[in-house]
Amino acid sequence: MKKTGYIAILLCLLFFFGCTPEGHIKESQTNPIPGRQSPQDVITFCYPYGLFKEDYIAVFDQLNSLSKDYLGVTVELLTTDLYQDLYMMNYYNALYESIAAGMGPDLYLLMNRYHEVKMSSNTPVPTDLAHHVKNGYVQEITSYINARTPYLSTLYEINPSVKPLMGYDDKVYGIYMHDLFSSNPVFVIDKGLVGQLSTNVFTSVQDAINACVELNDKKLLVENDRIIFNNSDVMTHLLYSLGYYNIFPTIPYMYFCEIKDPECNVLRVDDTDFLKKAFEYKLLFEENRISAGLNAVQNSLKDNFNGLVAGVMSYGSFLSADSSVFDRDRYDVHILTEYDRSVYKGQSRQFMFAVSSNCEKPQQAVQYIDWLYSDPDANALIKYGIEDVHYKRDPQTKILYRDETTRSFSSLLESYTVDTDVLISDSLYINYQEKYYTEKITQNNACLPLSELIMKSVIEQEDHFLLKMDRLMKLDEFRYTLTEEVKLRSQINSFFDYNITYEKLMESIEFCRNNEYIWQIQKVIDSCR
Repeated sequence: MKKTGYIAILLCLLFFFGCTPEGHIKESQTNPIPGRQSPQDVITFCYPYGLFKEDYIAVFDQLNSLSKDYLGVTVELLTTDLYQDLYMMNYYNALYESIAAGMGPDLYLLMNRYHEVKMSSNTPVPTDLAHHVKNGYVQEITSYINARTPYLSTLYEINPSVKPLMGYDDKVYGIYMHDLFSSNPVFVIDKGLVGQLSTNVFTSVQDAINACVELNDKKLLVENDRIIFNNSDVMTHLLYSLGYYNIFPTIPYMYFCEIKDPECNVLRVDDTDFLKKAFEYKLLFEENRISAGLNAVQNSLKDNFNGLVAGVMSYGSFLSADSSVFDRDRYDVHILTEYDRSVYKGQSRQFMFAVSSNCEKPQQAVQYIDWLYSDPDANALIKYGIEDVHYKRDPQTKILYRDETTRSFSSLLESYTVDTDVLISDSLYINYQEKYYTEKITQNNACLPLSELIMKSVIEQEDHFLLKMDRLMKLDEFRYTLTEEVKLRSQINSFFDYNITYEKLMESIEFCRNNEYIWQIQKVIDSCR
């Protein structure tokens, strides 16, 4: 992923509630909140601004003019000395060095709950919550989510499943940020076809599959029509629907646990009916002209989805096609909200704010985050930038737009924002409200048993889970098995592309099975209880 793409993910994740249920930008709050501090209070913030330092400085200057009056607090965006070149890897290093030296920022961003990469390879500088809690880099902020932070308090009351993702042992150390719409799967379908189906409600990958089968059954497809499904969304839907989640994303679809199993008993793929069901999908797709190869969406994106009549892909992929040749207005777009992909694929990626142990004003820092989420003017600044600099507003329709006179940094602030009545670039393709979908997606967050176990182990034990797993996967006696499994990974992950039978694939999988290795994995998990 490009560096700016990482930055886009971080920034866009932060702020999804800038609109009322009607979809309009709200009037700004004017009354200072309880507990307002002196206007001299300054909070330092380390943010990976990459190529757009000057733009971010300008945005934070405007934010400060609002927060000074409303909160009595301003934020200093760190841009000098150690922080002068904050591309993503530079951000990792600058953050780590400053915190380790005891001069870290008051406020910064964490990328993961724990660092699953450690299971299979060397990691970059750790930016995960478990590492920062274990080393005392972050403050516990449980008591600071209170009457002074009404938005955050309400959010966690409505969605209690979010709270375990922000800390450990009922203690909050990070402030969870909502998932990014751009990475969420959507079902897109030609508006001329959707009216001929038996339903126009699509909330799951299965709903999308059923719709495409119905298109074929009713002979609504012509010769050059194309239906394209993202392979990963199909596989993850299948995993979720069967009640499993990946243990190690570095070897996807090989080792599972059951979602409802608190003991985290290890299952290898050949212990389950996952591949049998996957081959049923493969046959169904072949019979109904559905393309779901590993790179089906990306390959179709190269020709701007020429001939597309329906498909499942990330919302970001849908927005990425060249609008000069791809007519997005031709399609109905439905966000699929049945599960959180990052949870069931076995990843630990919950982006969050963290308050440094060096911060002397933790209550103000948490209040500032609460304000960024809830104040409409602050939220609009972060999403869209500065009016007449980064966008313009049509005086008649009030619609936001860009032209050749605006300075766009859309990869950071605009392109993946979803509003109902506010258009930024190519963003207005979702039928309902941003707030509605954000709440639906947030409800899918879950802290699965293995995640709980890893957090406990990383924080409490010296020889913790990730190091144990790292050592296990490098043991000589298991190296052969792992090598063979890695070879199979590509076939399992992209079996829609392979002309291979179920029996042949299962034969290969069973051939490289090593029960001793499975037992060792289980032993590592059990030892961390």
